Amino acid sequence: MRYDGSVATLRGRFGAAQTIEVLDHASGDIDEVSIDSMGGHGGGDDGAIRRFLAEVRGEEEPSTTIEDSLDPHLYAFASEEARLSGQIIELDRYRQELLPEK
Repeated sequence: MRYDGSVATLRGRFGAAQTIEVLDHASGDIDEVSIDSMGGHGGGDDGAIRRFLAEVRGEEEPSTTIEDSLDPHLYAFASEEARLSGQIIELDRYRQELLPEK
């Protein structure tokens, strides 16, 4: 990743070498920081899996409901359909089409 700003450029490398560099535009100095590998999504994957397993085992209350978790997915599917079709997707109607009440 690379972000160019008016004062400096921030560049992150997350392959074999895990580093973040800051290039100061005025001085030309480069500060490089090595970072330890944190795992997928900055280490968040491990915590999410631990939480999920604790919920499945009944050791913790679920942190969300299936209904709450479904909305972001519907938004993503509707966005993709809108992108492909070039049409505006009305979410209430879209939800009813995909999840008709019984």
